[in-house]
Amino acid sequence: HYGKHDTPIALNKNIYSVTTDKTSYSYGGKAVQPVVTVKTDSYGGFVLKKGRDYTVSYKDNNKAGTGTAVVTGINGFSGTLSCTFTITGQGTDPGTDPGTDPGGTTQLAAPSSLKLKQTAKGISLSWSKSQNATSYTVYRKAGSKTVKLAATSKLTYLDKKAQNGTTYTYYVVANASQYKSSAPSKAVKMVRLTVPGSVKVKAGRRKATVSWKKNAKATGYEVRYSLKKDMSKGKKAAIGKKGTVKKVIKNLKAGKTYYFQVRTYKTVGGKKYYSAWSGQKKVKVG
Repeated sequence: HYGKHDTPIALNKNIYSVTTDKTSYSYGGKAVQPVVTVKTDSYGGFVLKKGRDYTVSYKDNNKAGTGTAVVTGINGFSGTLSCTFTITGQGTDPGTDPGTDPGGTTQLAAPSSLKLKQTAKGISLSWSKSQNATSYTVYRKAGSKTVKLAATSKLTYLDKKAQNGTTYTYYVVANASQYKSSAPSKAVKMVRLTVPGSVKVKAGRRKATVSWKKNAKATGYEVRYSLKKDMSKGKKAAIGKKGTVKKVIKNLKAGKTYYFQVRTYKTVGGKKYYSAWSGQKKVKVG
């Protein structure tokens, strides 16, 4: 079991193969630098010496995912080869599974169907169970900084510390003591937006005025209203300026009770991200 070899660049029949001592490594907060074995196709596969015959550098080796070791020949050995390796988010050594792989190299499948949802209390995550997994590690990335949020045996997690207006990327790693931790799940992006505060509704003659507190991180807001408490068959009105905190809804039915809610949205990279809806407010229209 070795890493995957890329096509050699300017090989010139010197460096023939590059392998790592393992295919998977646990990330413990420091850059992962696997020991590599480098051979030439001359002399029946002669093993080269680091520093004398070649140099080695690493890419993407400071986070969970796929890292790369890049070997370049020196002092008469020319050419470059690279070898990939897996970095898991679990800090413990993988165990063995004699029934399926005596070498203990069986790796868990990555969690699938990662979904994010805005709630009043934070960003809610859910994912599908990874077979044989006993726990999951949740990671969050903001800018270039990745942090471990939690280790949990559940298939859900609520990030209560996500900050309003900040863009986050989340992923999950599956763990089990007798298996290697999985590769990261597919990453999912979300912009945290808090629920609009101080929502008020004032009824008028066949109309209602909805107001709320400004969100400085927003692009705009959306109001929805309905004759039904479950908000079915309702209508929506968009407000495209974050400084506009009032909307007059006209042409309502006199003598009817309407339910109203407001949410915030922010446009990032051409995509709209929405907060959860505010609590309902109801008024009887005159």
